[in-house]
Amino acid sequence: MRTIIVDCSGLAYTSFFALGNRLSYEDEQTGVIFSFLREVFKAATIFESNKFVFCWDSGRNKRKVIYPEYKVKRKKKEQTEEEINRREALYIQMNKLRLKVLPAMGFKNNFIKTGYEADDLIAQVVMDYPGNIVISSDKDLFQLLNWCDLSLDKKSLFTKKDFCELYGIGPERWAEAKSIGGCNSDDVIGIKGAADPAKSLKSKALCYMKGELTKGKIFDRIEENKELIARNLPVVSLPFDDKIEIVLQEESFDLDDWVDVFDKYSFKSFLNKEYFTKLKKNFNL
Repeated sequence: MRTIIVDCSGLAYTSFFALGNRLSYEDEQTGVIFSFLREVFKAATIFESNKFVFCWDSGRNKRKVIYPEYKVKRKKKEQTEEEINRREALYIQMNKLRLKVLPAMGFKNNFIKTGYEADDLIAQVVMDYPGNIVISSDKDLFQLLNWCDLSLDKKSLFTKKDFCELYGIGPERWAEAKSIGGCNSDDVIGIKGAADPAKSLKSKALCYMKGELTKGKIFDRIEENKELIARNLPVVSLPFDDKIEIVLQEESFDLDDWVDVFDKYSFKSFLNKEYFTKLKKNFNL
């Protein structure tokens, strides 16, 4: 049975946009919690496993020490009061999931480390415990495909073979390609004209990595800006450094604990006889 490693922040945001503020109980919004758990239960069925590791982003980020502009545009974007309130509801539910709901259900492998992103924790886990599955839509994780398979859609697997056929390089070279082309989603600026390889298969950064770009202005810029590439490399590499210690624990689940959680948040559909029978089988309740 393979372990399923979850990019929790990514899954929580997906859950937020799936249900948003359309589900609540006793004046508390619960849509993110419900949708998050539902996706976990689906993954257990699809990938035939009840072994999970949950990895969360911390509020602080060590990358900003060496690259102050990292993800800066995300914070500069102006938001309406309604958007601010919705985001606050999201963060409240994420904290409840991490601190109360998952522990109450018996999930012991639930990690957050100050200064690190979920990606860093995921990287450490797959390197220490290879051969498992990561659920995330984050293409930065492609660099980990020597140690794991990746589920981008929570339904199918994207493997090292798939990556090599699509991009023409090995996963171990993905961080270098990103350091040349930059990372649009994280505001990491690469070589002008090289393009973020996650955004285009025609990225000049990829062409350079494959030996297909051997002359021209962009080639010259790449050759002349090795310091910029060297600066970017630790920012886009996973994990950020080698100081993360994560030890996985064996788990067992108790039926009464799960019923208590579902009752507390009025998740009645989880207690539907047919659905709950499947949960009991999948998680040995």
